[in-house]
This record gives sequence, structure tokens and C-alpha cells, in this order.
Amino acid sequence: MFLYCYLYFEILPEESIGERKAFGKNTMIRNFKKEDLFTIPNILTYFRMLLIPVIMSLFHQDRRELAFAVLVLSAVSDMLDGVIARKFNMGTELGAAIDPLADKLNQGAILYCLGEERPIIFALFLIHVLKEIYSGVWSLVLMKKTGHVYGSRWYGKVLTWIIYLSCVVLMLFRDIPSSVAAALAFLCMFGCFFCFVAYTLRGVQVLKTTSITPNLD
Repeated sequence: MFLYCYLYFEILPEESIGERKAFGKNTMIRNFKKEDLFTIPNILTYFRMLLIPVIMSLFHQDRRELAFAVLVLSAVSDMLDGVIARKFNMGTELGAAIDPLADKLNQGAILYCLGEERPIIFALFLIHVLKEIYSGVWSLVLMKKTGHVYGSRWYGKVLTWIIYLSCVVLMLFRDIPSSVAAALAFLCMFGCFFCFVAYTLRGVQVLKTTSITPNLD
């Protein structure tokens, strides 16, 4: 989170360098303000991040039901910050950046915990980490070039829900057959590889047109 804030406030140029281009409604011109750090939606996002070590601790204590309850609380806060941002016009570009970051950290933490029990899930965890590093590099490099940040793409949102639902199943049903766990893992892996390709095509398109790029989420 602090790395994101530093990059946005200190490294990226202050001035806007153009109006929205023809890259879809998820494009946002970078216009960060330091007061955006403490809007209610962003505070809720920080709260979600603070819940991550709690979930991991409960999981390692074999208190899965309670860990699941905390995960539900995290999901409710995720929905709530979006509702508040839209209803009270409190949406910020910082929020658009750190909200998916909180999702990625949540997913990675849960996959890591589940991967300690099932090798196939640990393989998914590693692929997930590589995918996030790859998309993060695209986002930061292209935002540096353009001064723009973008909202989530549909394929990133779909993959997020697939991973969350798979994790919930694996958390609550410890004795689930290995074949089912493998099927869920391969489904998520396919989604990760699809996003790899989508991010690459999107980034290449942006570089070729010298236009603006999406936040590769």
C-alpha cells in the first residue's frame, strides 16, 4: 500500500497529460490528492488489509469457521466502500488503485494458507503471485509514461470471484476430494493465464498507439 502511495504521489507526474481516450469507461485521469488517503471508502480498504493477518492466524489455529467469518466481514466492507463511494461521490483514483490491491493481498494470503495443505493449491499460489507481479509491472510502467490510472477490467473481476469462491469451498470443506480441488485449481490457473494474455495484448496496444493504459487488474 505504501509503495503504491509513494509511486502515485511522488514518482508519477503531477500534471494530467490528456483527456480520456478510446480505451473504455474504466479509464481514469490521474488526479491524486493527499486528502484522498482518509476518505471513508479508503479507510474501509485499509481495514480489509488489516484483516488479512487475522484470517491467516485463525486459519493456522485451525479455526476455519471463524476465519471464514472474518473473510465475510472483509467482503462486506469491500461492498460497503463501493456503495459509499458511489452514493456519496467519494470515489477517488487512489481508491481505485488500492481496492484491487486489497483483493490481491486477500487472495494471495488465503491461497498460501490452503497451499500448505494441498500442493496443487500452492502451485496456484505461485502462478497467482507471478500474474500479479506481471500485471503490476505493466500498470506502473505505463502509468509512469502516461500519468493515468485505470479501473478494473472485466476479466480481472471475474477471476477475482472465481478465486474467492474456490477458496471458500476449500476452506469450509476440508475433506473435499483431491479431484475437485484440482479442478478448482486448474480453473483458476486458466483464468490467470487468460489474464496474462489479456494484459499483454492491452499493454502492446497502448504502447503502439502511444495512448493510455488500463490498471491491469
